[in-house]
Amino acid sequence: MHSVGRMAWLLLALLAATCFAAHGGSVAKNGGFEDGQAEWAAAADGCAMDTAVARTGRQSLRCDKDATKRWTGATQHVTLNQTRPKAVIVGAWSKAKDVTGPKDGHYAIHCDCKYVEETRPGRVDFWVIKGFNVGTHDWEYVECLILPEKPLKGFALHLLFRQTHTGTVWFDDVTVREVELGPLSGSAAELPPFDTAAVSADVAQRVSRLADDETLVTFQSAAADGAKPAFLLNGDALADLGGPGTVLASLPFLPGPVSRVKLRQGPYAAAWLTGNWDGARVDVECKGGPGSAFTQRFFLPKAVAVRDVAFSEFELSADKVTLASHRGRVVVTVESDANGETDALSVKLARPAPPVAARPAGKTAELRTDDGFGVQITDAGGIGKVWSDGNEMAATPSRPTGISVGDFFEGRFASGVSERFEAAGRTVSQGIHFPEFGLKVATRWEAKADHIALSGELEDTRGTDRAVDLALSLPLAGDGWQWWPDIGSADAVEAGKNYSTNQYTFVAVTHPARKAGLALGLSPEIPCRSVFSLEDGRLSTRIKYGLSPDAKLKGKARFAFMLYRVDSRWGFREAARRYYVMFPQTFERRARKEGGWLFATTADRVPNPHDFAYHEGGPKGWEADAKFGILTLPYVIPPQFSI
Repeated sequence: MHSVGRMAWLLLALLAATCFAAHGGSVAKNGGFEDGQAEWAAAADGCAMDTAVARTGRQSLRCDKDATKRWTGATQHVTLNQTRPKAVIVGAWSKAKDVTGPKDGHYAIHCDCKYVEETRPGRVDFWVIKGFNVGTHDWEYVECLILPEKPLKGFALHLLFRQTHTGTVWFDDVTVREVELGPLSGSAAELPPFDTAAVSADVAQRVSRLADDETLVTFQSAAADGAKPAFLLNGDALADLGGPGTVLASLPFLPGPVSRVKLRQGPYAAAWLTGNWDGARVDVECKGGPGSAFTQRFFLPKAVAVRDVAFSEFELSADKVTLASHRGRVVVTVESDANGETDALSVKLARPAPPVAARPAGKTAELRTDDGFGVQITDAGGIGKVWSDGNEMAATPSRPTGISVGDFFEGRFASGVSERFEAAGRTVSQGIHFPEFGLKVATRWEAKADHIALSGELEDTRGTDRAVDLALSLPLAGDGWQWWPDIGSADAVEAGKNYSTNQYTFVAVTHPARKAGLALGLSPEIPCRSVFSLEDGRLSTRIKYGLSPDAKLKGKARFAFMLYRVDSRWGFREAARRYYVMFPQTFERRARKEGGWLFATTADRVPNPHDFAYHEGGPKGWEADAKFGILTLPYVIPPQFSI
């Protein structure tokens, strides 16, 4: 548990150095409720304006809830239509009296966000929640920070008071502000050592301990308005800094234990470093204002060796990337001066490709389906050849294929050693040992009429809690491939580019020139967290496992894959059709009515109620549902636990 927590801190700290400068006023409409409930959709039962209680102005929104009410609160739809991703800060004040239950997301600000280019059409793309304290308290300020990956179309801003909570709450002074990257004013003066000694009124510090040899320092500073930087010590502000223009930033992974920190002479650019750790590479993006300069230093997790550093999307008058080593970690220092109107630097740090494991020459077996798909399996779990529609789709692989495993904390994958290999008819059974990771895999391959099924079991031999990955990779030869992550996309594969998706339980690749294609899928009967990828001539899927000797399966986990041909003209559509045929019980139609899913409103408030068959809500509004033949389905989380 300690190791998992430590790695979580490491990954969190890699997502460091975010700097914002607020601009413009609030785009929330009637945020102070001075115009009553205008611009808000408030619960009809339990919400009312209160002229006797207000943080500012003449009134606030009061919500009373007893055990008979499912929810109270109010909603406003905020439209942004961003042309590029901008962070958004949503803030609100609330006062509480006799509020029961624990602090959670049900007495809270809740933002359901949608991108301009939706990633989940018809659904919320992502959400952000920040809860208020319960019990009885005076006006309390809470804010949500929305960090979109793509331009935001907008979001539904919910002021919630629902579920098991009872009592009375008031809401007032709701604000919504977009924020921009902005410059900081720094100080060249050295700061005092990081201890509990008194410091001057104009500086303060905050130190978060990550491990024995690491320290995360977070500082606050104002935009270039002459204000001095403010620091926090152990989370407490020693120098208060607020008002318009306040921005945040942090220094990730300073060598520790840290005794002193020096800020360079300002003003200098704020940088936004985003680390995306997928077990194979770290992508880092640094952003600064035009004509600005910045220096950032950070440590990669242990066992990560940098292979290359590539610059893109940035004109540099001077740039420098320094790689060093510190206590088993790679230290990366990026220094850059912006040139002209450019405003971004993208740095890719990738681990070297693992060497091809020297598999001893051994037994092989070929399995073929009745419709022209086949694979050649080696005794150590590798896949040597792939056939589809009479085409051999793989040459000699340059990287390991077949079954491989990886230890999360080792940060790498390895191929196994054959312990057992038995081929009989249309089946192949294997036992594979991974001694360096303390893992074993037992597999059974079977050629069926329309697909090749691979099932098996992963087993820990160390008898400890483990975080491990299991991957299945197929070799693909040559150029001209198309990547089908969904039914509407067919991307021409470019050399050196990585393609990945985790949206469905299967993925397809096709080769139009060869009139061939194949799909790789996971069994829906064994739920798991997985990702599909296509890179360096390999089509792969990777499953993440948590193993424990105290769990029901005693350090073991099951898996099941299927490999099958697809018509190159139909791609993902054909892959889906065949997948449905393989698992008819999973895709059996159980809904007896056809129609849309109604949410966050009632049937009598929409112009087309006959288009809907189901209402997620109620029991309020069931009369309107019954009038239009809509089934009312109250939203309930039985244990009241949310992840």
